[in-house]
Amino acid sequence: MLRWFTKAKYNHVSLALDESLQEMYSFGRRWKYYAFYGGFVKETAYMGVFGAYPNTDIVLIPFDVTETQYQAICAYVQGMYQRRKSYKYSWLGLFMVLFRKRLKRKRHYYCSEFVRDILVRFSVAKEEDFPTVTTPNDFLHIFGDKKTYVGKYRDYLTESFEVTKKAV
Repeated sequence: MLRWFTKAKYNHVSLALDESLQEMYSFGRRWKYYAFYGGFVKETAYMGVFGAYPNTDIVLIPFDVTETQYQAICAYVQGMYQRRKSYKYSWLGLFMVLFRKRLKRKRHYYCSEFVRDILVRFSVAKEEDFPTVTTPNDFLHIFGDKKTYVGKYRDYLTESFEVTKKAV
């Protein structure tokens, strides 16, 4: 449905805390096949958007962070996940994106708003890097020169597994 409105190839963004993409965090559907019950979610190859659609096209954009930033981000996101029921999907905020208006409400996010907030909160990116209203495609436009993978999610998982297997 989002693709129909946005006409964009990419309509979701998640925050991965490791290169394997086995565990990612975002705001999205809580139930695999029901998009209208959303909130703060942990996504894996078996749960969330990627569990429902393993043939999804993805772009991997890594960010350089210090060990201190990484530890702080992990602690913050894991703390959010422990309190995940207190966070809500911002349907109204997402609707306002159509009008290029930002609606900021406490503990309400849509996916790109969440990732943007984490990157800015922990000084990985600057507030001025982003437009006032941030969409998943904005990450590609702003940070696309950093991309390290473009392809199918399932293929990335296979390649990542093969590299890990060879390293062991």
